[in-house]
Order: sequence, then C-alpha cells, then structure tokens
Amino acid sequence: MGACPIHGELPGLGTYCERCGEYVDRIGVDEPRARRTAGALVDTRDENQRKADARQVVEAMGWLVLDFEQGYRPDDCPACGAHLPGGHSTRVPRGIGDWLCMRSGMARWVEWKTDTNGPTPHQRAFGEECAKKGIRWAVCRNTEEVVLFLQ
Repeated sequence: MGACPIHGELPGLGTYCERCGEYVDRIGVDEPRARRTAGALVDTRDENQRKADARQVVEAMGWLVLDFEQGYRPDDCPACGAHLPGGHSTRVPRGIGDWLCMRSGMARWVEWKTDTNGPTPHQRAFGEECAKKGIRWAVCRNTEEVVLFLQ
C-alpha cells in the first residue's frame, strides 16, 4: 500500500497520490507520462484497473465514455498451434484508441497505457491521423492525466 506524504495511507491506490500528484510529472498534453524518481513508488496496476478508476471520474465530469478496447486475440492456439478463426479480427481498425470520450459537441480519443509500455506504430498512426483532422488524441496512464487531457 502506498503512502502519500501529505494525505497518508491511500487504501486501494497503492502507488501514488492522485490528489496531490506527488509521484506524477505533468509532461505535455498530447502524451503525458509518469515520472519515476528515486525512492518513488511505482504504479503496478494494470491498464484495466487504471481505466476502471478513471472512468468514474471522467463520467462524473459529464463525458460519455465509449470503450473500444479490443483485447488480445491470438491467431493460433497456444496449446496445439492450430489456426484460430477470427484471430486478430475486430470490427474496428488496428490502432484505434481505447476510449472515445464525448461531451457538448467535443470528441477526444484516449489510448491507455501502463508506465512500462507505449503506443504501437498503428496507435501512433491513428493519433497522427486524428491530429490532421483536428481531433484530440492522447496517451494516458492514470486518472490525473486523463482529467488534464479532457479539461
């Protein structure tokens, strides 16, 4: 369990304080990243846990959240190697953002990542295409980053 130097123990959070941002560095709006400092606790939550925490806050801000998470679909059976029908097939293009957030005539795409991974080439290409069309897109790693991006 993590401890915030200002607010004390934070049950269920375990890694950093979203209220004071003690372990988070705000680096740009288009692609915020968490900063790891010497002795800082590392956020070990997976992407789905981060999204679940943030979704409540984003919806409370008045945004409609459409989740386009595709998940992993193997091409071949890991046990026997047989080709699986529908492997990697989805009804959305590769690289599309995890969330489409809409409010009051605005639409913004959010790509969720952990502290240890970044966007794939397809995801970067989607972000570049959004930028060409004047649509905001960002990689977010925690609730604070998605809130900053949507404000």
